[in-house]
Amino acid sequence: MPQAFTSPKSTTTTVIGCVNALGNSIHLFFVFKGKRCNPDLMKGGCTGAAVTLSETGWSNGEVFRHYLEHHFLSFAKPTPSSNQLILLIYDGHTSHKRPETITWAREHEIVLFVLPAHISHLLQPLDVAISGPFKKHYCSECSQFLSRHMGQNITKYNICTLACRAYLKALTPANIQSGFRKTGIYLLKTDVNQPEKM
Repeated sequence: MPQAFTSPKSTTTTVIGCVNALGNSIHLFFVFKGKRCNPDLMKGGCTGAAVTLSETGWSNGEVFRHYLEHHFLSFAKPTPSSNQLILLIYDGHTSHKRPETITWAREHEIVLFVLPAHISHLLQPLDVAISGPFKKHYCSECSQFLSRHMGQNITKYNICTLACRAYLKALTPANIQSGFRKTGIYLLKTDVNQPEKM
């Protein structure tokens, strides 16, 4: 779920979240605008959150690959004995469809399932059930921050704290599972008894 937020000084920061049909979520991944990473950007953030930088603050092919290799895979890796592939469903932005990323994913037993462009609001569970509550909680966190810190602006050094709080409130197992149900994506149940043939 790449979701972009803009601070009062128009500094774009992208927040990438990931969930599964069981209702679990991976820690947030932030893409800040800049060239050198300042550890203060992550102050007050949730445990396990990570950060990278891009020239614009938006995700791109390099950022997506970095996210997959250094963040996603460390949380989503199945146990070696399970012999299962990982299915990653995501939006069809062109930066997310680079041949070298697809090759890397195959080598790591990740199946990249790209949703058609411009319809993620119908097919992507995070867009359907989480994006709205997340934005609502993020705006609420921003309002509370501004009330407690009169005369201060929200800067890029506050975004991680505010977004992590909103993420924890919005990404409840019930909300996540609802997103999968509404998009028609269900867990594969391999333990279901097959009807006997006559």
